[in-house]
Amino acid sequence: MKDPSLHDPSPYFKRQVPDYNTPNYEDPEFPPSEESISFLDKKNTITKGIDSTDINSLKGLIWCRPSEIFGGKKYQVFEKILVDDIRQGVLGNCYFLSALASMAEFPDSLEKLFLNKTVSENGCYSFYFYIQGAKKIVTIDDRFPVFKSKQWALAHSKTNEIWVQLFEKAWAKVNNSYTMTISGFPSEALSALTSAPVITYFHKKFPEQALWEILKKCDDENFIMCTNTNSLANKSVGLVESHAYSIISCYEVENYKLLKIRNPWGNFEWNGDFGDKSELWTESLKAKVKFSIADDGIFYMTFNDFLKYFPVSFVCKFFEGFIYKYKRLVQFDEETMVGCRFTITKKTKAIFGLHQKQKRFYREKVEGYNPCYAKFFLVKDLGDNDYEYIHSNEANTDKVYLDLKEELDEGNYLLFGKLKWPYFETNGCSIIFSSYSNNDDLEFTNLDKSKIKDDYLIKIFESFIKKNCEYKALNPNIKNGISYINSLKDTDTGFFFLSFKNENRSKSCEVTFNIAMNDKQELLSKNLTVKKEGLLEIYTVIVAPESTELILFEQLDNVWLCQIACSSVSVNWDSVAFFDEDRRYILENKDRLLRERLFGLDTKCFYSELKRDNTLLLVIQNETDDDYLIKSYFRDLENCTLDYPNQSNLTFKLNSNSFDYYKLSQQSKGEINFEFKYSYKNLTCKEKRENMTTSSSSKRLY
Repeated sequence: MKDPSLHDPSPYFKRQVPDYNTPNYEDPEFPPSEESISFLDKKNTITKGIDSTDINSLKGLIWCRPSEIFGGKKYQVFEKILVDDIRQGVLGNCYFLSALASMAEFPDSLEKLFLNKTVSENGCYSFYFYIQGAKKIVTIDDRFPVFKSKQWALAHSKTNEIWVQLFEKAWAKVNNSYTMTISGFPSEALSALTSAPVITYFHKKFPEQALWEILKKCDDENFIMCTNTNSLANKSVGLVESHAYSIISCYEVENYKLLKIRNPWGNFEWNGDFGDKSELWTESLKAKVKFSIADDGIFYMTFNDFLKYFPVSFVCKFFEGFIYKYKRLVQFDEETMVGCRFTITKKTKAIFGLHQKQKRFYREKVEGYNPCYAKFFLVKDLGDNDYEYIHSNEANTDKVYLDLKEELDEGNYLLFGKLKWPYFETNGCSIIFSSYSNNDDLEFTNLDKSKIKDDYLIKIFESFIKKNCEYKALNPNIKNGISYINSLKDTDTGFFFLSFKNENRSKSCEVTFNIAMNDKQELLSKNLTVKKEGLLEIYTVIVAPESTELILFEQLDNVWLCQIACSSVSVNWDSVAFFDEDRRYILENKDRLLRERLFGLDTKCFYSELKRDNTLLLVIQNETDDDYLIKSYFRDLENCTLDYPNQSNLTFKLNSNSFDYYKLSQQSKGEINFEFKYSYKNLTCKEKRENMTTSSSSKRLY
């Protein structure tokens, strides 16, 4: 299971150093053989969608160098990189070519990937690729598979340039064969061709207007954009099903929202509204969007039609001058998040990434491998176990990004990440954290886990709630009652949560609610009791005065697969004793309690007395699994008053493994005297007997 390449510090892919000196260079790692064209992974898990037609179209190809293909005519790596240079061949790698075409709108971004930009005398070429978040140099030779007629069979430029062919071959080498590059999403190609983050926007997650504003802003900022069709696309409307396209521009003109899109085939275009032959075009509209009729694969369509046929968009957020850095971490179990820290001393614009093993690169090693469900958090470290939530994201894609809307202020920050990795028994899981920012001083350092308290998630979500949520009263008619937050929906955190807030200054309460959920999430919190009744789980949590109780459910898979619902929320104020500073004092001084047994020698219930200033606390402890009903009263009080409970009926329920107390306050210096009596009933065992025991005590307090 161990993947040595993940721990390889070499800047060279497969540790292969470019060789620009050997005449007629031949790449030993990717020879001109049938295997380099049509190799399939042994289990056929990556390319299981490839049918015989795809394979047959690649048979019988021969390998030639450009000098043979161009018949001795002059050729170039590139004269000028242009979008319409790209022509797709018989290989089904439209996702890669659409990514290449989108980047060709910004030719500098592609030119920077070439280590040698002119024709190589010995046929050796090298490129920068980003493989699983790490920058690598990939070396190839210039022999290409072509038809026996020496015509281009695969992707190529329409001119005498070879930059398209070189990129396609380098990608084939990274994936072990040309066939292994069939089928994919533009996001993985963009991630391999640039250090800039590639953000995936699933259209159904956004209101239509919000999505349009996102895409329009991305276009205005000259970001690289691609998209993919769904199963509704078909040739009758001029679209190809499950096909990748480039988004060239977004326009909002004359009350229309229009997108300019390109098919990497270089032909076959949308024929609906605002297609080349649409009657909706006016001369003024044509001028505003620079419309022209040509069989070049470029077409226009309305945003509404776009949403019908295109369910997802991929945006490569390239910023000039931004710096890419990364740190490799290892997660060793399912429960623990991995993390790192960084400090910035000036305002910083940044996007952070969590990179895991990519399906295309790793499924050859692990049968059936798919990217695992991941969650990713950025928080500001405020010190003293206090955190400010900044941003989070979750997905079951090989890259999860934190695309920050605002600049980061000066301060100390922490990144936390976690994968639902299924192979921990065999090997730890390698994860890469990356930054893409305008701050060259941003450096990741190791996290001192001893300084991270167990309740760090609670602190993070308390900050999240403060920033993003509002408590609502369970019963608006009750003043200073219980309010709550029900967040059983997508929050991009990888968690569902409930939070109950007790606004009463002196009284605790017991909150009970029902939860129904499938196996795609699990209860993470330990501060409550759970009882099962059929398919329902009944939860009970005690909420102290002027405090909150947070219930966390961790998502184990994509949020759309998680089903969870809450119902029947009820509050019982009478089942829980008052809670104040005296109770906290008892907990802090429990080692000082001199206990006497109650309810007989065989029962682990105890009576103790604890002095606090000018008061005496009479503590009743129940260390059994049974619940008891306690009836008590005081008489013959001398020089003291009963302050808690301050009611005539001193009857209460003493829950299992809990305690309660009475509070006597001294009126003046000198002895205090009282007589305390009680009776009890075991509620769990439903005992009929009601035993009476009398206790009296005399104390001197100063």
